[in-house]
Amino acid sequence: MLVTAVNGRPITGLQDLITAIEASTERWLVLDLVEPGRSLVIDRQAAVNAGPEILKQYGVPKDRNP
Repeated sequence: MLVTAVNGRPITGLQDLITAIEASTERWLVLDLVEPGRSLVIDRQAAVNAGPEILKQYGVPKDRNP
């Protein structure tokens, strides 16, 4: 699914998505999806905390390339 907004901030590309997520200080990340009326709600801190374990579990060395 394509993400069209994060907490109301429009997303036009992958860099917009990364910036919106990293800039957020709110507890919940609300990702609006391209399908009308569909959203994902993510506990930001829980996602940050789970990140290293998810990378390890799937053998991913880092979360992105520069």
